[in-house]
Formats: sequence, C-alpha cells, structure tokens
Amino acid sequence: MKGDDLAYLLAIAFIVAVIAILAAYPQLASRLFPHQRFAASTASTSQTTNFTSTICSLPMIPVGCTWISTANATAPCAGHISCPSNATTISQLNETVVIGVKDELNNSANDGFILNRTMFYSNSSAGCERELISYCNNNVPAQFICINQKYSSLVEYQYGKIYNTARACPMFIEAGNISCGVVGNYCVVMWQR
Repeated sequence: MKGDDLAYLLAIAFIVAVIAILAAYPQLASRLFPHQRFAASTASTSQTTNFTSTICSLPMIPVGCTWISTANATAPCAGHISCPSNATTISQLNETVVIGVKDELNNSANDGFILNRTMFYSNSSAGCERELISYCNNNVPAQFICINQKYSSLVEYQYGKIYNTARACPMFIEAGNISCGVVGNYCVVMWQR
C-alpha cells in the first residue's frame, strides 16, 4: 500500500469514528455544534424515545394575538391562538385594520425595543416610516410599527441589537397591504386586505 492510500484510509476511519461518537452522544454534538439540531434520546426502562426537531406550519394569527405552543413528544406542532380581551385594534368597514400608537408601543416593547409615544408623533403620513420590529416578516401588521421618520435609524439600530442571532420563522404570508397613516397626529400601521 502506498503512503497516500494509507493516509486516505486513516482519514476515512477517523471521520467515521467521529460521526459514530457524535451519533452516540447527541449532548456532545449539541455542545460542539450549538447552531445545529441533533436528535436527542432519553432512555427509560421500557423503551427509548427519540425526539427530533420539527418544522410546524402555523395558522394565520390575527392582529394583537399570539401563538401559545403546547407541543409535546406526540404532538410537536400542538398549540392555540390566544387573543387579549382588551385588544384596542380597530376594524373599519372598508376592511382596513388600524394598529394605534398604544398597540405599536406594546408590540415593540414586547419585542425588546425602547421607544416612547413622542417618537410616533407626526402631522402627516408622509412623515411616517414603516419599520419591521419582528425577526420574521410574514406581512402581519403586528410585526411592524410606523414611526416618525426621524427615529427610523434608532429603530434599525435597536433591531440589529435585538435580533443578532438566527431564529426560525413560521411559514406563511398574510395577504394584504401594510402602510402608514396618521390618526390623532400619531403614525399608525394600516393594513388593507
């Protein structure tokens, strides 16, 4: 056998051994490669159950509502939609939904943004800028705010600080057009279906 052939066979044997070790010890694999998903197994006296990552397709979630996951080993995509009883979203007859400044402040604060009411003040919609406040962009109105354009760079800066790691997004796009308007001299998100 030539030296190159022996080195090649040793390299293959080493790779196979590493893969076997990582398969046998998923906790080690998760520590070595934290951004990857590995099957983790838990053993009991009667059986061994394997849990693997699952991609779930979530239903359309109404404005102001959230998805509450109740996932478990047998139903990895289980959950339900929860809507607050004091939602202040306004539905108008022309099928336009307006998210007011109160909800914009709540939505942005829930996502970690530090903004105040005066940043939304504007005399006209031309002075408002639409900004994404969610890691995911599914064209859902609650994923956006409309803020005075003077503060757009501040929102973009905070966005970069908040969403600096990769995350998973639900796989759906909400139909409709999202734009900015003004209600009571404050920039608001307007969603026309």
